[in-house]
Amino acid sequence: MASTPKYSVILDNLGNTCDRFLSSGYKEQPSKSEMLRQAASIPGVKGIELVGTWDITDKNVGEMKTLLADAGLACVSIIPDHFAQKRWGRGCLHLPRCHARRAAVEETRGMMDAAVEPPGGKLIPQDMEPIKIVGSCQALSIKELKPGVYVFDFGQNIAGWCALRVSGKRGDTVVMRLAKILHDDGSIDQSNLRTAKATDTYILKCEMVEEWEPRFTYHGFQYVQVEGLSSAPDETTLTAKIIRSAVEPAGTFSCSDALITQINTNARWTEGNNLHSLPTDCPQRDERQAWLNDLTVRAEAAVHHFNLERLYAKFMDDIADTQDASGAISDTAPYKWGNRPADPVDVTFALLPWLLYTNSGDTWTIARHYPHLQGWFNCLSSLTKNDILEHSLYGNWAPPVAEGKDGSPLPAHTSGALISTGYTQKLIR
Repeated sequence: MASTPKYSVILDNLGNTCDRFLSSGYKEQPSKSEMLRQAASIPGVKGIELVGTWDITDKNVGEMKTLLADAGLACVSIIPDHFAQKRWGRGCLHLPRCHARRAAVEETRGMMDAAVEPPGGKLIPQDMEPIKIVGSCQALSIKELKPGVYVFDFGQNIAGWCALRVSGKRGDTVVMRLAKILHDDGSIDQSNLRTAKATDTYILKCEMVEEWEPRFTYHGFQYVQVEGLSSAPDETTLTAKIIRSAVEPAGTFSCSDALITQINTNARWTEGNNLHSLPTDCPQRDERQAWLNDLTVRAEAAVHHFNLERLYAKFMDDIADTQDASGAISDTAPYKWGNRPADPVDVTFALLPWLLYTNSGDTWTIARHYPHLQGWFNCLSSLTKNDILEHSLYGNWAPPVAEGKDGSPLPAHTSGALISTGYTQKLIR
């Protein structure tokens, strides 16, 4: 006897669409009628898929349509479960949530039949600390630049986002633009962000007090310029959330010289702001790449600020993944920017296993990556002539401005061959 098929449901209401979860999960889950009532209350919903928990069969379709009518929703179509399984790649019986569609119902129907390529690469478990909210702080000052435009100063460069607490009329739009520096007039200066928008927008839904914060992003900022508030903000309007890989502190430092203590504090903040599964070069602009030459000059300090055993061991795997048949590695890992073969200053590849060994006794990373290190050394040796390595891309990168080549971060006077040869000798040792 054939089993009765399960279904997904597409519901239609008028207006635009938005995303909203309608279930709290398996515990204390709302009733079907309550979930449908919540669905009907979403402003401007166009199409909603209710997946899994509905257990609709041929026998109770009429009951479901009655529930829909009571909630003020019209039934457009009821689709057998295998369509949803084709789309999500898994069954729908354990997905107790409602997804608001951003397309008309006819477009939604077409998407149910869409075939897409699966993700590439190799699926492996994450063996390092997750990215989490590790702290928060309030603004030190709030200034009104002109009517309705406010600048919050958090007193510290931060990697993360801002949680918003606001009230107003339905449809009011609050725009938050984030930056690390200011113009002379006190407004935020985003000119150094290149193509990064660093902008979060929230549209009010007309509740007494609404609280919201973004997901799946982070910004580098000290200042936030806010527009669209219905009343003057206070210290509770924005809360800066500090986001990074949740590595534990390794130690602290202070001394009698306040300047040296502050320099160390700044270095610690900078390192923390650039730990997001990778040791990145910056948290604010559109780059945010794990440049090996940058890490070469900061890794020895970083291991005294944070316990980086798991993150650095994972990053060694990232570097090894960039290696080609000649033994060449790339300037960034994963390989998105830069070149391959990398600049020889990217001695990070050899430095990290040594730091893991000397600071935590880890011999496994050295053993695991010794063949990769040998391949990189052989690649550099093939580029050497008379014991001099001419291959150089960045060399003594970012010298004092007066020492830069035509105002760039490239060195004007220091020989690239000198730097490359010196770092290759460090790699050997």
